[in-house]
Amino acid sequence: MSRKVIAVAAATLVALAAVAVSGPVWSAPADRDGKAAAQRSQSTPSKTQKKKSTDRPPGAPVPGQATSGAAAPVKIDVAAMRTAQTRLAVKLVEALQKETPEAANLMVSPGSLAMVSGLIALGADAKLEAALARMLGFTEALGFAEAASPPAAPDKPTGKAEKPRKGDKSKKTAKAGPARTLPPPVDFASVRAITAAVMADKSIADVLSVADAIWIDPAMTPKESVLAAVTAAGGEVFRDPLGSPESLAKINGWVGEKTRGLIPALLDRAPADPGLVAVNALYFKDRWKTAFAPGRTRPAPFTRADGSTVEVPMMAGTIDGTPMRSDDTFVAVELGYQSPRFGLVLVTSKEKPLPSSGFAPVADWLSGRDFAATAVEVSLPRIALDQRAGLLPALDALGLKEGRASPTALDGFGPGQRISDVIQKAVLRIDETGTEAAAATAVLTVRSALRNQNPRVFFDKPFWFALRDRDTGVVLLAGYVGDPSRAVATAAAAPAPEPTAPPAAAPPEGPPPAVDQPTPEEPAAAPPSPTQAPPIETPVIEAPAPAEAAPPAEPAPRADAAR
Repeated sequence: MSRKVIAVAAATLVALAAVAVSGPVWSAPADRDGKAAAQRSQSTPSKTQKKKSTDRPPGAPVPGQATSGAAAPVKIDVAAMRTAQTRLAVKLVEALQKETPEAANLMVSPGSLAMVSGLIALGADAKLEAALARMLGFTEALGFAEAASPPAAPDKPTGKAEKPRKGDKSKKTAKAGPARTLPPPVDFASVRAITAAVMADKSIADVLSVADAIWIDPAMTPKESVLAAVTAAGGEVFRDPLGSPESLAKINGWVGEKTRGLIPALLDRAPADPGLVAVNALYFKDRWKTAFAPGRTRPAPFTRADGSTVEVPMMAGTIDGTPMRSDDTFVAVELGYQSPRFGLVLVTSKEKPLPSSGFAPVADWLSGRDFAATAVEVSLPRIALDQRAGLLPALDALGLKEGRASPTALDGFGPGQRISDVIQKAVLRIDETGTEAAAATAVLTVRSALRNQNPRVFFDKPFWFALRDRDTGVVLLAGYVGDPSRAVATAAAAPAPEPTAPPAAAPPEGPPPAVDQPTPEEPAAAPPSPTQAPPIETPVIEAPAPAEAAPPAEPAPRADAAR
């Protein structure tokens, strides 16, 4: 029997993502032919639809994208999508942790996995499509959204410096709201609509780009209606013999191009048998809304889950209007970018360093719910992570196994096909200026800050992160950072690019804060280390000329990380 390989490559900038939406429903353009996106696999595009060019630039119109208001848009419940993506991230990281208990850092791209699954679903039978939906948590997310989401409750920070809540109040809040009808379904039509909308959105083309493609061996006999549906959804279709080194070079070359060089190779060998390879690639790069001043970055200790410590380059800064949430044990913040659509959510423990499983009580915090905006002193390590993982065992445990065993699982792409592997590779780069990423494990840490009246959040111990699209609920990248030194050591020796955002202001002097985390004693000031890890060199994206940056603040006295 021929084999089928799903390859996932998500090139994404990593930022703490606290998704904020203006309402519970997001609309994506409908198909050009006016039919519901859910019927794509049964619909043949009109003769005027053209096959998508292989060199279409990011943001260009997508075949199958509505260009007028003739058809109703696809409705997507953002709360349900956000919940499904967040829980999928947690489950995948937990599964990978069990497979590789020695791994200190783990990273996945739920968004890229959902997008490539949406492509595969176009040629899947009902049994496999249901298994894919179950694997991604769509049904579970709908149930959660129905029970716990009050109508039109935005996740955007209020802008008020509210006192962080203790404990998770989401269930209590949900009971207070009026009853709501079942939200529009989160399904593969929704995923494909989001993918097509991102492809066509020129306003974010320099920040986020996504691409889909399938490679089909000439020996296969796919249904033309399925190939037309793939093209209508914005995917590229290639007919090449898949067992040759040339086809492997083409696939990896395509991934490298779409991830702007961050992932030069996704597959390490060509498929053994004729079949199909489906690939999604996503790339993210943006600058912080408030940059970290390079002059404040110093070597600082990071405490691993086992209690041992390692020295890492720790960035520090005061960031106004930072969404924050805290209880007696955990604290979380969201760091914003120049593009307000994206954010990076970071969650850590206040005292005792914890393994990945120790964050289970606050897994839903990665969704950015119940955060309140305030000025925060943030200490976060520089990060440079690369990770490649086979996800099939974890996905089988989440419900895929039964569906992929169906004899007709992928008959839309050709008889006798089955999913044999799911591979994901991710890359994350975080420095004082911003974030750049492709599918990769992300590591975030923070350095002690000066004494002042603002809450202080130290990512000097293991933490979780999630980089999310606030408009759609899609999680571009998420993971657990247990030892950032392993990633930081791979950083390129080059000066940091000049930031366009103003550096974080040095905090005013004053008494130590009385809440959130204990205030450490102040040791003597430490001079900058000559071995300090350099900023991360990243490819240049064309953008407006940067504003003149303010001079960096004077080096601050170093404080031991709070435990």
